[in-house]
Amino acid sequence: MPDGSITAIFQGRKKVEVTAFVSEEPFFEAKFKIVNDKKEENTIEYEALISTVRDKAKRIIEMSPHIPTEAVMMLQNIKSSSFLLNFIASNLNLHSILKQDLLKVTDSREKAESILFLLDKELSMLEIKDQIESKVRGDIEKQQRDYFLNQQLRTIQEELGGNPQDMELNDLEVRSRTKKWPEAAAKQFKKELTKARRINPQIAEYSLILSYLEFMLDLPWEDVSDDNFNLHNVKSIGQRPLWIGRCKRKNY
Repeated sequence: MPDGSITAIFQGRKKVEVTAFVSEEPFFEAKFKIVNDKKEENTIEYEALISTVRDKAKRIIEMSPHIPTEAVMMLQNIKSSSFLLNFIASNLNLHSILKQDLLKVTDSREKAESILFLLDKELSMLEIKDQIESKVRGDIEKQQRDYFLNQQLRTIQEELGGNPQDMELNDLEVRSRTKKWPEAAAKQFKKELTKARRINPQIAEYSLILSYLEFMLDLPWEDVSDDNFNLHNVKSIGQRPLWIGRCKRKNY
């Protein structure tokens, strides 16, 4: 390699099963027997199964950004169904244990059905991820568009003589200066007013904060009326409407 390292590329030619290890040093040496896959008859059903596996693998390649698009051409150029299944199985995003399980399968139809199941699972995962990414991307684009339009609207309003949001909040602030309320209430009002100035008036939270500020201003707080503890006065006030009411009902 250009950096001075050495890379070796190995390609499996036959599938074998180890029957016994002869030695381990200076390298592994073993006895084995060749394992041949059971060939499936080229029936219409099996050909349709292989075609479905090929189409699913092609769809996954098209949706996966980390897989080069040239892999689609490789799939189309593979004529042997057995080689196609082994090629797809070796490139699936699976744990090595699952790949080993697929390697052990000798029945071509069973292997094709297992691979198709795994391809469906991978494709469903990619489609869900694509939907999530599309939604997030759409939400971000909407937020950016709303922000841009709000900035334009604010600029136009300033050119015409002021921002209605700022004017409304300024009026609330002026009203708060004349209120006689506890220090804790004044601090809370100032905190919520500052928060209202920072957020976008288009969102629902702004209306809630505005209603809360107006409610705080409408409360009487320390404004109290003089009490009248004259019981005779209370008695006369309490009896007069009842007497008038009875007369009206009687005359009616």
